[in-house]
Amino acid sequence: MAKYEPNNDIVYPDMVQENYAHYIYKNNRQYLNTQIEHAEFYEKQDKISCKVLDAKVYNSKGEITTHISSEQGEINQNQKLIEFTGSVIIESFENETVLRTENLILDYKNNKMYNSTPVVIERENGSKLEATSMRADIQTQESNYTDMHIIYYYDTDEKNAGDEE
Repeated sequence: MAKYEPNNDIVYPDMVQENYAHYIYKNNRQYLNTQIEHAEFYEKQDKISCKVLDAKVYNSKGEITTHISSEQGEINQNQKLIEFTGSVIIESFENETVLRTENLILDYKNNKMYNSTPVVIERENGSKLEATSMRADIQTQESNYTDMHIIYYYDTDEKNAGDEE
């Protein structure tokens, strides 16, 4: 009979939870409410590996400003980062925009958001921005894009001006 040799390369979660709710508070107010379909907790790394995330970001008045969804993610509690991966969709209610990408990191300690995969941002009026990557400051609402291509409509009349006969 062969001797059993454990595989020490595999790291097993300390706990697994289905339908987990993760809350982040800043200045004694709810900042983020994330509903997670499947969560694996790794206490030594102080991280939570997630499947199917649905997050709501709140402003200082307690109003929902942003909705984020993705297929997977990882919450790094030490570095105060949430990495969203797979079909990431961010709806900003204040800016009336929808952002789509495959990977996005939210640095909630420093109010930053960044990624290194193609990103598409669309407005309700048909305006569209495409870039290969982005960095954004959530607090100041300043954004930087790499290899940006933009189609911008000042109002819906200009978008539809060529459609009339």
